[in-house]
Amino acid sequence: MVGKHDYRCVSGPVARKPVAGAARRWAYALAVGLLAAGLCGCSGGKGPEFYVERLGHPDDKVRETARDELVRMQEDALEAVIKAFETAPKTQEGLRQLQGAAEVLVRMRTLESLETVGARIEDPEPAVRLTAIRAVGGLAQVRKGLSAKWLTSAMSDPDPACVHAAATGLRELNFKDATAVLEEFLERGEGVQAAFAADALYQLDKRPGAAQFLLESLSAQQQPVRTAARERAVELGDRFVVPLVRYSAEHPQADDQEAALALIRDRLLEELDKELSWKRRQAVVVALGRIGDEKSCAKLMEIVAKGERNVRASVLAAGALGDAAVSDRPAATNRDLHSEIRRFLKKTLHEEGADSKVQIACAISLCRLGDEEGVEYLLAQLESLERTGVGEKAVGEEEARALTELRIRAQEALTSSGDFVVPYLLEVVKNPETGDITCWAAAQTLGALRVKEAVPFLGRLLLATVPPQRVESDREDPPGTLSLDTRGKPVELSTTRRTILEELFGERNVIPAQRPAVRMSAAFALGRIGGQEARRLLSEALAIHENVRAPMQRFAERREYLRLIPDEATKDEQRSEARWILDELCRRVLLEQGRVLFYIRLAVKEAQQGS
Repeated sequence: MVGKHDYRCVSGPVARKPVAGAARRWAYALAVGLLAAGLCGCSGGKGPEFYVERLGHPDDKVRETARDELVRMQEDALEAVIKAFETAPKTQEGLRQLQGAAEVLVRMRTLESLETVGARIEDPEPAVRLTAIRAVGGLAQVRKGLSAKWLTSAMSDPDPACVHAAATGLRELNFKDATAVLEEFLERGEGVQAAFAADALYQLDKRPGAAQFLLESLSAQQQPVRTAARERAVELGDRFVVPLVRYSAEHPQADDQEAALALIRDRLLEELDKELSWKRRQAVVVALGRIGDEKSCAKLMEIVAKGERNVRASVLAAGALGDAAVSDRPAATNRDLHSEIRRFLKKTLHEEGADSKVQIACAISLCRLGDEEGVEYLLAQLESLERTGVGEKAVGEEEARALTELRIRAQEALTSSGDFVVPYLLEVVKNPETGDITCWAAAQTLGALRVKEAVPFLGRLLLATVPPQRVESDREDPPGTLSLDTRGKPVELSTTRRTILEELFGERNVIPAQRPAVRMSAAFALGRIGGQEARRLLSEALAIHENVRAPMQRFAERREYLRLIPDEATKDEQRSEARWILDELCRRVLLEQGRVLFYIRLAVKEAQQGS
């Protein structure tokens, strides 16, 4: 073993020293030569010792090329690399050589490599031990049992950096025995070992006990434990925000936990200034909403205000502001901050030229805050989405998906807003002129809130019938007419659902008036609300829908729709096309009726169970 105190204990790469004059020119020439050798796939006639020596060079590129060459040489270089790892001199250059040799051994992935690095995990020098422990972790899959034994031993190291490296290695082993070691250290609850074990176990499967220990350790009496816990909490970042926020809410005096949250927030704010993937940006924005303090909310408002540059991010940030303002965080508890958020959302809601999706997202957040402007705007926008034909071919697929998602979020927001929205929604379902989208959202919400006053109006949505002449074709139905050749002039065959329903039911008032989605949501709502009146209405609706579906089923099975095709049609291919269209139309109507019946039957069961 080497002597003590000549290495500095460092956990990261050794800092580069400036290289001046001739030394700089020599370094550049050597780097170019080594790079050229690497590119041509040869070592330029140099032996392993040549590259081992350069593992300690101050230039990153020289060291990188040397490592690559030694790995390429494999068995020819193994002995020289092992010797370098075991006998590196006690200087900064020696430490770089030691770390480079360790990296080469890890990349070689041999049992001899593992045994070499494992032999130095009890070295007197902390920097050597740290390098050896990390290397054992990198080689752990070569022999899991042996690696777990060495890493377990390293968990008792007096240096926190070494303990952290050992816990990380045990976690990355993903090995039952290694996980058991971490659990044992956590159960003991002593020192930095327990804090690093808790961090490793939380990263494995987010177990609550590990999170709780880390949270409590942030306020531990021992300074090293507090430091270790804070470093791990900050390193976990947004993955640890939820437990931190909950703990702070449950323990108002948790100053250390709040300090850790502030550090995480500052890191997230810095991260937002960089180029991020959408998934990562999404995670950061959501985390800021959960942190919900003044700085986080200021950044979220800034993102919303830039709606014209990134609408998707602005929509997300508006939702995050709503999350913050209804939480236990300062955005909800600090009166001034709460008022500022509300004013900002209202301003954006009515801002001329703002993107409608951003405004809807602001309305959703206002609605969750119990603000009547939010619910009024939301219902008006749901109605306007219908008038502009969401989902029609004129609207792009991406736009239609985005608006559909907002529609669903709007309904969820109405539900989460509580009883204050009930009067507005009752007006919606009372009005026979209300559009399908708004009716659907109102019925869903009234059912989720179990509003008994809504029962008769929901029943009307289910029971109202019209004659076939009042039925409109769905936008996905086949074309409305088909031209057929005859011996005389061409005949226009009507292929609308109205034609089929008229053939079956004449002018009787038997066809359900509302679209399938509205009827299904009304049935769902009546089932949730329950009670004698709801059960009666559901039974009536069941009879109405079965009385439509049964003759329709017979009509389709017997292919009675064929009588709609005039006998004078002369071309077989046209008659075949007409049969296919009418058959497809029958199938579609039956499918819709079947889905609604399924929901009604489910609702009947739920209403009966509720009673």
